[in-house]
Amino acid sequence: MSRMPSTSKIPTARTKVRRGNPVRAALMIGVSKTGNLPTLQAAVEGAKRMSNWAVNDQGFAKGRVKVITDDKKPVRARDLQDAITALLKHSDVEQLIVYFAGHGVNNGGTEVWLLSGAPLLTSEAVNLDGSAYLARHVGVPHVVFISDACRTAAEGIQAQKVVGIEIFENKSNPAPEQPVDIFFATRLGAPSLEIKDSKDAAGRFKAVYTDALLAALEGKHIEVIQQQRDGPDVLSFIRPRPLSDFLEGALAARLKGVKGPSGPIIQIPYARLTSREQEAWLARFVERAGERAGQTGAPKLRARASVKRPVSIEKVAHGALRSVIRDQRRAVDARLKAAVAANLSGASVIARSVHESEQVVGPTHFETDCGFKVRGNTVINAVIGSPGRTRVFADTGQGVVVENLSQPAASVLLEFASGVGVVLPAIFDFIGELTFEDGELIGVAYEPSDRSKRWPDYLTKAEQFRKLRGLATSAARLGVFRLEGQDAPDLARMFQTAKNADPVMALYAAYAYHDLQLQEPLKQMHDYASKDLQMRLFDLAMLAGTLGGYTSNRVKDVFPAFPLMAQGWALLSPKNIRLPKNLSRLRSHLVPSLWSVFDTEGVALLQSVIRHGEMR
Repeated sequence: MSRMPSTSKIPTARTKVRRGNPVRAALMIGVSKTGNLPTLQAAVEGAKRMSNWAVNDQGFAKGRVKVITDDKKPVRARDLQDAITALLKHSDVEQLIVYFAGHGVNNGGTEVWLLSGAPLLTSEAVNLDGSAYLARHVGVPHVVFISDACRTAAEGIQAQKVVGIEIFENKSNPAPEQPVDIFFATRLGAPSLEIKDSKDAAGRFKAVYTDALLAALEGKHIEVIQQQRDGPDVLSFIRPRPLSDFLEGALAARLKGVKGPSGPIIQIPYARLTSREQEAWLARFVERAGERAGQTGAPKLRARASVKRPVSIEKVAHGALRSVIRDQRRAVDARLKAAVAANLSGASVIARSVHESEQVVGPTHFETDCGFKVRGNTVINAVIGSPGRTRVFADTGQGVVVENLSQPAASVLLEFASGVGVVLPAIFDFIGELTFEDGELIGVAYEPSDRSKRWPDYLTKAEQFRKLRGLATSAARLGVFRLEGQDAPDLARMFQTAKNADPVMALYAAYAYHDLQLQEPLKQMHDYASKDLQMRLFDLAMLAGTLGGYTSNRVKDVFPAFPLMAQGWALLSPKNIRLPKNLSRLRSHLVPSLWSVFDTEGVALLQSVIRHGEMR
């Protein structure tokens, strides 16, 4: 880890920012105590340190920085909503930073910050995904969320019911979409850590992520700084992408040799960035005119520093994804083999998923050319939500035939011996495949029946699609599925040349497009798929922005009447989508999964909904 030399010729935290600095605002939140969870020692301090950085180092006006912590009174969701509203009451804000230190969970695919009243009060939490979506439309050119919180699955029925609320206003006349960057202290499914400060005689704890973040933002690490000339001065910037790359290595260095009860401690940060790389920044320093002038009088710039990212599962997954999109399948196998040999965390999960997806299990057609097959579980009941019939394989319970389908698709409730249920669309000429592992639904896929007109086109791309499916499924479970640069259009072309060979694969792409704020390719994929299939998957229609203002079960060509993937539930409210009362109750019956999987009570509710004709 490099520290900045102590010299006036290199920007430090004490270097004043340039006059005319853009108007910036910040909300810094620290919640040390939530329900029965352990008290966090560094959460309140983290919020205060971030506030000091904003005001003292970056020149934020004091009135534009709000600090809300629980050191004197509980932190309520309404406090945060009011703070955001107050900060944005002036239309001149050009950047807004929202920092949170406290307990967090990933609840059924939804990123949630827990406040003082959670989990007893399900709304006393922040729906980060929904808040980030609304933040795109508040008119601020750059919004940044920094989440120093865990992303582990909620434990226990009480915690799983916490859904949180959005802290940004849902305006009736939203502003044009602007970039929103999100920095996570850790990867999906992992904790964010506090460790004992070895330099503190009292043995107090410090937040590893916030410590590393502030060191970079204060200009202490030359490798993360980018420079440019501005007349006689030199401007130094900390930009989102180099900062994200730096933090990966910085946390690894800070935790080197640190051990917990079960061995070495690892924390790998993650960032979801949509801002333009050479325009957005989080910190800026200005060196005084003439301090770095060369013989000609012009300021002399340091060579641009580069940050070397450590090899990570995200990097491996993205490289493999890019290779398979380009149909370089041998390169995929080589990448994964090397990652597994290197004992890289998550590599074996992806490699196993790819291998299993390439194995064809069960029938490739039914007599009706429509139905489902199951791996790793047993279907005990299947109920269809529109005219048609279902027939469960009586001998194995690992297949369901859909008969007399009178429209392009119909919602089917599949109930399993493990006590859970899932609703999937039966699609004309397609066989759906569900894969369970240790009771968890880990994969959903569709392939054309080998007797359908779609099969010949699909067959030419089958191996490529199966490998892509295994990659996408496992990368999404690990929280590292992402697209960059040319990936998005290349993937769209792959779908089109294979004639929508797997409608569910479009969902993975759609959520990736949505996270990257790539609305145009998302809408193009939605339009192409709906025209070709004569039906729409709920999530794709929702992300494309075509369901706002509607009651979900009234849209006749959308299946089912709620999100297929669990992360979609967090976007219903901010996207102004209404579910009928009975269907809205389903959210509290989701079990931890990438998909919308329901517990026994949820299955009973769904049976009632279908029986009364409330869902097709």
